[in-house]
Amino acid sequence: MDHDPYEWVLVVPCTLAPGERAFVMGLGEDRDVKVTVMDRTALDDRLATHSDIERSPSRRSGDGGLLEYAKIMNRERDVLAGGAADLGARVQALGHVVDDLDPNGTVDFAREGDKVIQTLRAKHPRAHQVSPITMTISGTAMDAGLAAAVTRSLGFGVAETVELPPDVVTSLTVSGPEWIAQTFTNTAVLWRPISSASETCAAVSVAFLGETAACRRRTRVD
Repeated sequence: MDHDPYEWVLVVPCTLAPGERAFVMGLGEDRDVKVTVMDRTALDDRLATHSDIERSPSRRSGDGGLLEYAKIMNRERDVLAGGAADLGARVQALGHVVDDLDPNGTVDFAREGDKVIQTLRAKHPRAHQVSPITMTISGTAMDAGLAAAVTRSLGFGVAETVELPPDVVTSLTVSGPEWIAQTFTNTAVLWRPISSASETCAAVSVAFLGETAACRRRTRVD
């Protein structure tokens, strides 16, 4: 209370007795502070909503939960006897397994022919802070045309697709949690511009300011 907080939360992995709860709530008397207790009941409610947080640590202890995941996967459905419905169930079950890898990030996946596409997705807005993932590219010299394309894209933000072929990329290293960290060799690196989020027109005011006067005009942008 010496720090004069606007809110103070006591988190305990047990259920407080009525007297204990009354004592804690009384700590805020005669002070402009909100006192909250998050005990076993509240924690259980949170874990029920975000069950992957509870399962993620179990993947790194004991048998890693392999026996439990074997049950989840329902191997008797391998032949897809139920048709497309079984396929959806299998994909969803695999998705739950992937979600349990990490409380901060997961991977969405899709199949196009023999290609499997993995898309990294953050589970919450602070994932990039508490569990950052970075990519480092090492390579050889590029020809003038490719170097100019990289400069336009990374240096000036020009919306164009750029591809670094395998003979230019020595290695691509992904750093982060153990489940995603790895190094690729003999690989191409491709990045594309993000498509426009909206095609809705909106009215904006544009002002050109000089040393002595301002010229204003109204226009519409896409």
